[in-house]
Amino acid sequence: TVVSPAFNIEIANESTRWNVGGVAALGNYATYSDQNYRDYRLFTDVARKVQRNILFTGGASYAREHEDASSIEDTDRRDPTVFHAARAYAASQFRQDRSKFQIGATFDDFDFLELRDRDRDRFVFTAGVRYGYALDNRTSVFVDAKYDTRHYDQSIDYEGFRRSSDGTRLTAGIEHSLSSAFRAQIYGGWLYQRFDDNRFGTVSDADFGGEFLWKPVPGLTVRGVVGRALYDTTLYGSSSYLQTSSSMYLYKWIRPDLRLNAGVSYIDDDFQDIDRRDNVQQYSLGFRKYFSPHLYLGAGYTFSSRDSTDISESYERSVFMLRAGRTQTPAYAPEDLEASDVVTLTRNGFYVGLRGAQLAPQTKLAGARGAGGILEADFGNWGFAGAGFAGYRFGLG
Repeated sequence: TVVSPAFNIEIANESTRWNVGGVAALGNYATYSDQNYRDYRLFTDVARKVQRNILFTGGASYAREHEDASSIEDTDRRDPTVFHAARAYAASQFRQDRSKFQIGATFDDFDFLELRDRDRDRFVFTAGVRYGYALDNRTSVFVDAKYDTRHYDQSIDYEGFRRSSDGTRLTAGIEHSLSSAFRAQIYGGWLYQRFDDNRFGTVSDADFGGEFLWKPVPGLTVRGVVGRALYDTTLYGSSSYLQTSSSMYLYKWIRPDLRLNAGVSYIDDDFQDIDRRDNVQQYSLGFRKYFSPHLYLGAGYTFSSRDSTDISESYERSVFMLRAGRTQTPAYAPEDLEASDVVTLTRNGFYVGLRGAQLAPQTKLAGARGAGGILEADFGNWGFAGAGFAGYRFGLG
């Protein structure tokens, strides 16, 4: 059970917008109470338009957060890893004719509460510039340059490694809008990270990514994202892991007061300097039913799995959630439900359907051999599955 109260205050005029707020997540497990958590985040940000073509933004936040059992750092931990995170950013944007110039910086400081995690305390500073040029009203090109430094409070961690590092990212890309119903961005370049410990290899690899937003018909939105990032880790012998992720989400408004959603994502984590690779898959389905323009009840199911070359780090997780909430912005106007094209959900009649799938049953083993040593093995196969179904639908009330 998760209770998530939040507040937000915004003060704005023609040139300035100031925002302050907070959100908490109070999670309680029915059986495994050791996994309970108390997270919160306080934040503020400001945006000011100095002239018609110059914009300044900045903000800061302070949070108590946690890592659960799926963390690659502590998958055998029986209680969540708790840490505090202080973050700040500042940026400016300048437009002139077809050109747009942006410059900004971020600062993140992580402070872990348990003594056994103190060698993960660190700050990350990133600074970057971006220049964009509009070829026409629908297409623009851009170049990005970023520098980051990752400094650990303990110069040598408990395992004897020096994990601080410096790195750069250089990319170039293009943005295009066919219409208000479709826009996309794609970029490519190079990323580089050098670590203080000479036992860690320098990471030098291709950087790429992109995203698109498509509204093929009214009420339907499809969004896709692909990207790469380099994350630190304190796993023994590894400096970091290069993550390549891709995801696609679908949102469909059946009626002004009923929304369906689905999503699929795939993540590949390539650990540097050690022989480990993780593949994470996630699938989700859900709906949200509004009982007034602001109040809703929702339900969703999410299945996620990690298949690791270190078989003891693999897992599968299923989560079914019920959610009740209130939105600040109304989802629809009451008169929208009276429109002639609104779908009626109580239509009676017979229905038939077909279903197809690819199934992959698996068995995984990990444990001690009877005569000593460790046994690790996995077995599996895949194939087509199908079904037909029929029924009669009727509505009461």
